[in-house]
Amino acid sequence: PSLDYSLLHQRSLYQPSIEIARGCGMGCSFCQEKDEKLQPLKSPDTLVAELQSILLTDDLIEMTPYFEASMFVPNQRWVDGLNAAFSQAGMAVKWRTEGRVDTVKPELIGALATSGLAVLDLGLESASPIQLMRMRKTRDPRKYLERASRLLRACAESGVKVKINILLFAGENDDTIAQTLDWLEEHRDCIYGVSAGPVIIFGWPTETNAYLNSLSHV
Repeated sequence: PSLDYSLLHQRSLYQPSIEIARGCGMGCSFCQEKDEKLQPLKSPDTLVAELQSILLTDDLIEMTPYFEASMFVPNQRWVDGLNAAFSQAGMAVKWRTEGRVDTVKPELIGALATSGLAVLDLGLESASPIQLMRMRKTRDPRKYLERASRLLRACAESGVKVKINILLFAGENDDTIAQTLDWLEEHRDCIYGVSAGPVIIFGWPTETNAYLNSLSHV
């Protein structure tokens, strides 16, 4: 059933969040969904129908929904379908989502912006090669950071605001932090905001204790 946001106390303080995909399976050591298979994105027609049922047009702040996915991996067919579904419904919606820097294709950003993508939260996590390897974020940090640069430039060219997420991981030191800060400074013209936080471990104690112990030896 659809949520009725008109009943929400102080509705203007909140934005709708719509789940569009589950799973990831990319194997990052800190992620609870590292072994959960990535599911297909919700079909554009279903997504737009859901938006029609919950978005409110009133005198309060404009609703700009968050499309929730552990890993947002659109393809050309999905993006074209979303644009077509919005057009058929006569809707113009500004929306936000989160993705990895190495799974969102830069060549799709223009069409995503046309569909209403206004803000993209990017999980860069670090620009330190050794930290990226420790996180198991990538096996090729150089290629990973090059793809991140291309994606940031594509977003800037299409007017999509980018918020970079930074993860402070085990083994962090002055040098690794400096590497990340230098990279952010180099790309500051393409970045709208930055958020940083320490790694937080989720899961059952039987699993998390062993993982925490392994981090203590980094």
